[in-house]
Amino acid sequence: MDEGKYRDVIAAVESARQALSPDMPIRAAISDYLRQAAEHVGDEELASTARWEAFYAKPELSRLLDIWEFTPDESQHTELMQRASERIKKYLRKKLPSYFPFASLDHDDGEGYARATKSTLAHAYLLCRDWESAYEISRTKKELG
Repeated sequence: MDEGKYRDVIAAVESARQALSPDMPIRAAISDYLRQAAEHVGDEELASTARWEAFYAKPELSRLLDIWEFTPDESQHTELMQRASERIKKYLRKKLPSYFPFASLDHDDGEGYARATKSTLAHAYLLCRDWESAYEISRTKKELG
C-alpha cells in the first residue's frame, strides 16, 4: 500500500474517533489500524497516541505491555504506568454486561469488552514500581500468590 492509502486510513480513523466514545471497545480495533498507518508514514507520536487509545478502550495485559515496550523514553515509564493503573482501576469498577463474547479464532472481538483483571492491575503497579500496591493485590488474590 502506498503512503497515500495510509493517509486515507488516518483520515478515516480521525472521523471515527470523533464519533465514538474513547471507552467503547471498538475504539481499540480502530486505534490498532491508526497505529499501523501511523507507523507506515513514520508518525511515531500518532502511533504512540493510538497505542494509548487502544489500551484505554481495552485495558488488557497485552496492550499494557505494548505501551510500555514502545515508549522509548524510559523516564516516562513510571508516569505512564501510573496512568495505566488508574485506567485499569476505573475499568474494573465499570458495570459490564452479564454476557460478552470471548475472543476465539472464529470470532472478531473488536466490539467485545476487555478482560482486564486484578492481575493486569498488579502488572501495571509492578511496571511503575508501586511495590506495595502490587503486593496488596497478590496478598488478597489467591491465584497471584
